[in-house]
Amino acid sequence: LQAYQVRDFQSARDFSQQALELDPKFEKAWLMQGVLHGARGEYEECFADLRKAIALDPTDPLPYTALARVLAFRGKRKEAIQVWRDLLKHDPNESSAHFQLGMLLLADKEYSEAVPHLQAATAAEEGSPVLEMGLARAYAGMGDAAKASDAFKKAAAADPTPRVWETAAESLAKFNSTLPEAQHYAEMAVKGDETQSAKINIDTAGAADLRLMTSLAMGWGSLGGIYL
Repeated sequence: LQAYQVRDFQSARDFSQQALELDPKFEKAWLMQGVLHGARGEYEECFADLRKAIALDPTDPLPYTALARVLAFRGKRKEAIQVWRDLLKHDPNESSAHFQLGMLLLADKEYSEAVPHLQAATAAEEGSPVLEMGLARAYAGMGDAAKASDAFKKAAAADPTPRVWETAAESLAKFNSTLPEAQHYAEMAVKGDETQSAKINIDTAGAADLRLMTSLAMGWGSLGGIYL
């Protein structure tokens, strides 16, 4: 573990292989082997070793977490979702698993399935703008304007930034009942971006500045759509 922490991957690999020679059922060694394969881009070996670690100790959350994250990174979202579900069978209170599973389901537009997992994660970490934002988007996807509105208010209170306001405006603009709120958030987002863009020096503008200008243009577009 110390060799891995200092990024001495070869030594970490040698140690884990030696440990497995002494004890082929040493779960932590299989976990380390899997992580090392992932770091080297050897994904099939990574998946196999992490699944071996899970089989040896189904109660350890670490190999599930490593496997699900690498699967998601490789675009295998369905498989990653199943790994998080498997972890929750063994530990229903694992809040990070609820969060990761909820966000993957949200990305797949499985809104009703995402909500209970995001609720569980939010209960464990109250005041998280990321979680409140995810929950709000899931509610909006389900067509529940009232719950989406409440969640966006919590997200905006925790993280009052143009990015949050823009997402709130875009989501709430879909419902007639929340159009005034959507307009309010859109106006705040545009004002925030305008304040930041006024500080840009054209001669030294970088990628972040260009993203800000693009965001401002999109904000004006969203606001125009709400006015119409």
